[in-house]
Amino acid sequence: MEVMSPTEEPPDISELIRHNKIKRTHAPILLYLARTGGRARFYEIYQHLGGETRISKSTLKSRLDALSNLGVITYHEGVAELTNKSTLCYVVSSRIPYAYMGLLGIRGEAEDYESETETSIKLLKEEGIEFDRIYVVTTPEALESWSSYIKDNIWKRIELISVRVDEMNEIDKMMNRVRPRLLELIRQSIVIIDCTSGTRPAGIAFYTLAEKYKLPLIYVYKEAKKIYWLKSRQSIKKELSPIL
Repeated sequence: MEVMSPTEEPPDISELIRHNKIKRTHAPILLYLARTGGRARFYEIYQHLGGETRISKSTLKSRLDALSNLGVITYHEGVAELTNKSTLCYVVSSRIPYAYMGLLGIRGEAEDYESETETSIKLLKEEGIEFDRIYVVTTPEALESWSSYIKDNIWKRIELISVRVDEMNEIDKMMNRVRPRLLELIRQSIVIIDCTSGTRPAGIAFYTLAEKYKLPLIYVYKEAKKIYWLKSRQSIKKELSPIL
């Protein structure tokens, strides 16, 4: 089977479930892959599922091929791997790295010295979530307005995605700008999307991407120091319930 490009679009898994292209017989394979970090060899899957469901090697091979043809996994040289690890690994609480992708708008004169990025990361840490990678989408103008206020311990961990003002102000432009990096991330980590800061069109773009790829999505009430989960583990589970 051909190996997927890191920036190739994974399918919408909930749509495949809705149209009965992913069947209940595929669920044990997908859930096993998710619990093992999104990747496993044929013999590992067979050893696990053979005992549980008495599946034959030929049947397992046929189901892996079907999932590969749907784009849900890659299956190459006896290794199966989820094309979107973020969704299913998050649902089953698999121990794979977390990545953060958020927005940063221009600092207002009345704002305090802590950016929404810092507030979000602190609050998520209190919930037991720590990030291996932190991506912030911002304009040069917004970055300059915060440059003297973001603490060094956060600043040196941030990987910037610099966009133009016109990209920040148009939904499609913003989606096209961040999608390639997002697709790379969901193949290797659980990505939490934060739509708190930035412009309204940018926030809508982030919401749309989280919906499309079934990713956890947050909005932070900075003054109250509270996270609102727009897409939580439970809401994503509900969308995938027919195979869980």
